[in-house]
Order: sequence, then structure tokens, then C-alpha cells
Amino acid sequence: MSRNIDPNLKPDPFSDASEVWKFLAGVTDYEKMSRFGKGRVAWNLDSMRRILDFLGRPDRNLTLVHIGGTKGKGSTARLVEAALRTEGAATGLYTSPHVDFPLERIELDGSSLPESTFVRLMNRLHPVLADRDGESGTDTAPTFFEIFTSLALSAFEEAGVDAAILEVGLGGRLDATNAVDRTSVSVITSVSRDHTHLLGDTVEAIAADKAGILRPGVPAITGVRPGETALPPLEEAAEKIGAPLRVRGRHFDILRFRPMPGGGQLDVRLEDRTYENLEIGCLGPFQARNAAVALATLQALEEVGGPHVSEPALRDAWRSLQIPGRMEVLFRDPPVVVDGAHNRASALALLAGLSSHFQGAPIILVLGMAGDKLVEETAVPLLQSALKIHCTRTGSPRSLDPAALRDLAVSLGREAVSHPSVPEAMDAARADQGSREVVVAAGSLYLAGEVRAWAGRDKSLP
Repeated sequence: MSRNIDPNLKPDPFSDASEVWKFLAGVTDYEKMSRFGKGRVAWNLDSMRRILDFLGRPDRNLTLVHIGGTKGKGSTARLVEAALRTEGAATGLYTSPHVDFPLERIELDGSSLPESTFVRLMNRLHPVLADRDGESGTDTAPTFFEIFTSLALSAFEEAGVDAAILEVGLGGRLDATNAVDRTSVSVITSVSRDHTHLLGDTVEAIAADKAGILRPGVPAITGVRPGETALPPLEEAAEKIGAPLRVRGRHFDILRFRPMPGGGQLDVRLEDRTYENLEIGCLGPFQARNAAVALATLQALEEVGGPHVSEPALRDAWRSLQIPGRMEVLFRDPPVVVDGAHNRASALALLAGLSSHFQGAPIILVLGMAGDKLVEETAVPLLQSALKIHCTRTGSPRSLDPAALRDLAVSLGREAVSHPSVPEAMDAARADQGSREVVVAAGSLYLAGEVRAWAGRDKSLP
């Protein structure tokens, strides 16, 4: 029996995931550029808004928690999502960059976006994946990050999630995630110097940019405390647009943190109650700060009609939570720890965490960084704290020549060895390691991904 086919029906441009990845390899991806963010004709939200309009504005049908900040935003996003999911809410989570493979940036109910859904949504997006002249990979065509942000919002709407958590990629005001029309809660975890060539040289300027995610009448949570130079710009922006701001140290705070072998235990005070002996399955005192911000965020979300999270669900979720690449223990005897620390504040937080959990054990450092970062101010405290140093580079085009890191170490009077690849650096560090030392790999999340692959902890790449 013959089958009638509509002659006007066009086939999907992507038949499988391999064709999608081939297409995406040709789009603008600032994360792979040697100077992150350099070269765009106009840094604005026009392209992102055009995509969302084409999709019918999926963001308008979602309960969105928008999380920005220099450090802690990814962990805070995962703490919020895990609590909601454990309670039984359907969740969407969008984070960046990925550690192991790109589809982990988009999660539905704790699982990475299925490849079949990825292909189908990319086929839906295809008509707007070029600039207005029909060219892809140009300065005005959608970027890799804009495409993935659109995929996330589209997937979350299609799945009918009860809450979607969006992590800001860079800054706030002009980040692609800020093209959404409305949010339910805005969060700024912390502010420190990073991406200064785009956001400004001072903490105050960076705070003002991050405050761009605040919305009129939408509750805002910040981990920035009174006395920090970043707080006045946040308060000024919140007051100007009428966003009620809750500040750590004023409206909520950590009362106590005690490190434990597999994480930590903490007490958190909110305005109307205190949570005692909360256990978190992640290492580092800095995770206590993230947990306090996450708890205040969950409270604010419930107050505006979002899902309720019971205390038992909260405790279960956080006790078992593991965050790849964030002070993650890959081996325990002797220990190997990997952390995505890539600015001075996160490097100092890593060192504080190592001191808390490993009681001053000598550090064998594996260091690899992006060349567009504030290399010296980030690397120096790590180099000064290490007994032995192995410098390396990742497969990212932005990765700094390990010889430059080795030279920096030598200028500080430290001995260091450079290696052409992460596996070689890790093998050498392990060969140097005795029973008392801890191997610590740090400098970027790209390094974290390659270290996890070396350890056999990565997922299958596309």
C-alpha cells in the first residue's frame, strides 16, 4: 500500500547526536577561546531573546530560581535541587561548565538530558541557530552557551518541572540566563575578582554586574555579608528596583561547622528557626556557606508559592550529596582530591578545606589553569602551600602553558616539574606520594574533568 508524503515536509536537519555535535563544533564557543569573551561584535541579550521568542517563551511557564555569584553558585544550585528532588518535586537543573560531558549541564530529576531529547530539541531549535543572514558560527549567531541555555529552558518546560534552577554562566547583567522574563528567587552567592576583563577590575564593579539578575518584587538571597565591599552595590541595586534582599549575617547565617571524614555537620539560623546538626556529604567549610544560602533560598521559594521541603527530606538530600569536581575525593588511601578552584578566593577556600579535613597533611599539587584567569593571584597561595608541584595543561585551547606555571613556582623559590598532559602529571604526583601526603589537583573545572577521567570517574563522552 502506497504512503502519501507531504512534499512540503522538511526532514529534521539532525538525524542523530553525532550530527548535532558536529554542528555545535562550528558555533561560537567562548569557553574554548584563549581570551574568554573577546571578539563578539555586541555583547547583549538580543540573540537569546530571539531564541526564547521563537520557542514561545518557555521561561514564562517555569518556577525559576536564578543563581549567580563568583564562587559557590554551582554547589548552591545542586544543594537546592537535591532538596527539592528528595522531597518529590520534579526538578530541572542548569549548570556550567560541565566536568565530564556537555549534556550534564542540563538535568531533569537528577539525570543528564537524554541524548534522544537533545537531538529532538536541537531539531526544534534549528531555524534560529544562525544569524539573520543565515550564517552559523558568526559573531551574531547564537553561541554554544546560548544554545544550551535555550535547550535547558525548553526541556524544563516540556517536562513540566515544579522548579527549575538556573546557574548564571558569567557575571549577571548580560549573561544568557538573564534573558528570562521572570524569576521566583534571585541568588548571589559571593563576589570576588574573576573575569575582570569583562566585569570590571574591582569587587564593587563585579557586584554591580551580578546584581543585574535581580528583579522587581522578587526575593533575593545573598551570601555576601555586612562589611564586605560587595554588599553596598548589591543593596543599592536591590533597593533601586524593589527587590527584598536577605543578607547572610543579618537575616540568616551559619552558627557552627564541624568537619567530618566524609563531609561536615553544621547549624544554620534562619529568621524564624534554626536547623541543628545538618550533615552535608561534601568536603570544605565553604560548603557550609553554600548550604546556608541554599536553605534561605528554599525558604524564599516556598514563600512565593514554590515547593515545600520538609526537614527529613532536606537532611536526606544533603547527607548523601556529592558534587563532582568540588573538593571531590577520588581516592582515600592515600588521598587524591580534585577541585575546580580557579580564582584567589576559591584557592584560599580549598586550602582552608584541606586544613580542616586533612589536618595539615603535606600537599602534592597538580596545577593546570586557563591563561585568561588571574593566574598569579590564584596560583601563588596554592604553590606556596605545596610540598611538591606538578604543572600541566588540559585539552582546552584556553589552557596555560605549564612551563609558565613552573616558572612562577620557581620565582617563589619552589621546585616544580611541568608535564604535557594531565594523566602524566597525575601519574608523577602519585609516584611522589607517600602515606602521609595528599595529592591535590586544582586550577580549573576542565582540569577536574580530565583528572576524573584519569581516575576512571568520568562518564561516557558523546
